[in-house]
Amino acid sequence: KHQQQLESERSNFNTLWQEVSERVLPDHGWFNTSERQQGQKNTQRQWDSTAQIAAERHASAIDSLMTPRGSKWHRITASVAELNDDDEVRQYFDKVEEVLFRERYSPGADFAGQCHDVYLSGGVFGNAALFVEDRIGGGLRYRSVPLAELYFSVDQWGMVDSVHRKFKLTARAAVQRYRERTPAKIQECAEREPLRKFEFLHCIKPNEDRKGITGPQSMAYLSYEISIDPKEILREGGYLSWPMPVYRYQIMPGEWYGRGWACQVLPEIKMLNQARKAIIQGAEKVVNPPLLLHDEGGLAVGSG
Repeated sequence: KHQQQLESERSNFNTLWQEVSERVLPDHGWFNTSERQQGQKNTQRQWDSTAQIAAERHASAIDSLMTPRGSKWHRITASVAELNDDDEVRQYFDKVEEVLFRERYSPGADFAGQCHDVYLSGGVFGNAALFVEDRIGGGLRYRSVPLAELYFSVDQWGMVDSVHRKFKLTARAAVQRYRERTPAKIQECAEREPLRKFEFLHCIKPNEDRKGITGPQSMAYLSYEISIDPKEILREGGYLSWPMPVYRYQIMPGEWYGRGWACQVLPEIKMLNQARKAIIQGAEKVVNPPLLLHDEGGLAVGSG
């Protein structure tokens, strides 16, 4: 029921984002459909690439300013200001920073590539999210969550505190992820049709009844992973800190979702596309004009 409410709240944005995507980022345009075929052509409405090139340049500029790969772009400090002047504390934080940046930029973490996708989606659509999770075998794993899969709500101060991710996995991938907790229906399908896809829901929300010192109930945020068909809870857990930072470009009063620069200049983008389309069609007619020819006497004037 909560997911249905979130989808209803986002319905108007889906229409806006689909229109923007068709002209700026065609490969991201699947907001009004649950099915997407790999390799399908999505550029039918794109006649001009100016906005798409601008989107890549915007993402690269933000990336180089906020998270430059060749330098340490943040430091760790203590919440108690006096401790930051202590040499031993400072040395400890320096070591922690080295470990953090080494893990963050390790090949398995894929922070740089995923972060670029966040800036790209955040600039064009106004929203993006970066999911931080533990990698099997140790280390961190970063994943840019596609906006089409992302739903969220805000707290009393307008800050994002609850996120739903609605995604699909093949039956084979679901068994790999959930193992013995995979529903029997999906396990059977994994043997017969391993590439058939099923929908899942990952819910992260504040733990309003926090208690104990161990286990999910002691965490600041609760996490549930649910299969939609059949409806079963597959994984329960929690997080000590917020695991999915949400990027919002510009937020209008009374709205939860942001609006990107492409949303703000959509009329100009549409006009430029229409003008380029007219120029191309006009040039085509000049080079290859239509010819009027008779067809089996169809143009003959009266006979007899």
